[in-house]
Amino acid sequence: MGFQLSPGVQTKEIDLSTSIPAVATSLGATVGRFTWGPVDEPYLCTSENDLVSVFGKPTNDTFPAFLSSVAFLNYANSLQVVRVVDDGATNSTTGSESVQIKNAEDFNTKLESGTLAQGFYARYPGTYGNNVSVETHDGITGFDAWSYSGAFDVAPDTTNNEIAVAVIVDSEVVESYLVGTAEGTKDSMSGNIFMEEVINKMSKLVWTVAANVTNTAADTYALTGGIAVSAGTAEVPASCSDGTSVDEAACTAASGTWTATVPAVPEGSVGAVNLLMLMK
Repeated sequence: MGFQLSPGVQTKEIDLSTSIPAVATSLGATVGRFTWGPVDEPYLCTSENDLVSVFGKPTNDTFPAFLSSVAFLNYANSLQVVRVVDDGATNSTTGSESVQIKNAEDFNTKLESGTLAQGFYARYPGTYGNNVSVETHDGITGFDAWSYSGAFDVAPDTTNNEIAVAVIVDSEVVESYLVGTAEGTKDSMSGNIFMEEVINKMSKLVWTVAANVTNTAADTYALTGGIAVSAGTAEVPASCSDGTSVDEAACTAASGTWTATVPAVPEGSVGAVNLLMLMK
């Protein structure tokens, strides 16, 4: 090919059919303990930021699964992550209720069954939910003086069953919703703003049960009681209902009811899994 001796336009034709694009072809999968996130449900992570956003930062209980996942994502961009927790793990909530809500499907099942007695629950099992609280206001009196009114453009419409909901983590508003407490509530644009429809679809931190939320001037829902690793239980010795027989034969002879020994359950005995698989 000749060279141009003066300025001009030179047209070249390049065959790109022989080029092979560099793409990640490895798909990984891991099952283990994580600080936060859905339980028993696969989630596709494409980066470390994605992993942290969904499953939280590592703790002393969760760092093995987290670090192995990060190591894989440093070389690939496709990792299916499944979080597991102990059978005794619970979601933080506003009362003394002990409940485990694993994921969206599990929540909807419990909601439809009518077994949820509180207004707000942490989205997932684990101690991270104990850092979450929910503040609400009905907008009737003192809304402008309310500590969290700055998170809202307008006050709740008191004629439309509206309520302002602020989700707080470490004293900061991280989510805010202006929603309705009654099913079928709509905003001025005819959009559905029923709190169960909005919050339960959008929030990364909480579930809500509208029937259990009181729309008052200002209310605080502090979430507590969340655990991911069960504390374990001590062995319960065998016993007879008569309180005196020391073996099953004597208990039966005395017309008593014999209860066998209940073995001890070690701390965190369920869900202690860290499995990383590589698939092509």
